[in-house]
Amino acid sequence: MQHTLREAEKHLAERRHAECLACAADALKHLLHRPQRAHQPHMTARALSLRGAARCLLGQHRIAHAELAEAVAAAENLGRLGVAHDQHLTLAGALSDLSVNAIVLERYDEADDSLRRGDFMLKRAYRPCTAARAALRHNRGLLEFARGDMEAAF
Repeated sequence: MQHTLREAEKHLAERRHAECLACAADALKHLLHRPQRAHQPHMTARALSLRGAARCLLGQHRIAHAELAEAVAAAENLGRLGVAHDQHLTLAGALSDLSVNAIVLERYDEADDSLRRGDFMLKRAYRPCTAARAALRHNRGLLEFARGDMEAAF
């Protein structure tokens, strides 16, 4: 399963979004039909996030939105299980992806909520991830640009 998820990430990085979607969907199919294992919640959250990101990049924004919301829920579940990353990378990434898709759908208030949640969470992280913080700030700029507030975008 790890191999399939690594392949999905590789495809995403290479802008081969359909291949990423296929790998992520395959991983989810196997993960959701297997007995629960200790590492499964992390892999499920990762697969959901990859699937949603691939759909977003393929222009399937409405489907992507539901799938990215599912990725956020899976990342939140990691916290409930007590296995979340100290830097909150999974949840920050899922919220960041959800915010971008919300911007494309012109759901600006929803994008704003996701970005605020991500910022709030990172401020309370043991060691905040600078890459996650940068992604959230970048997406904040995209949101303000989409709203027409060029000053806030910069």
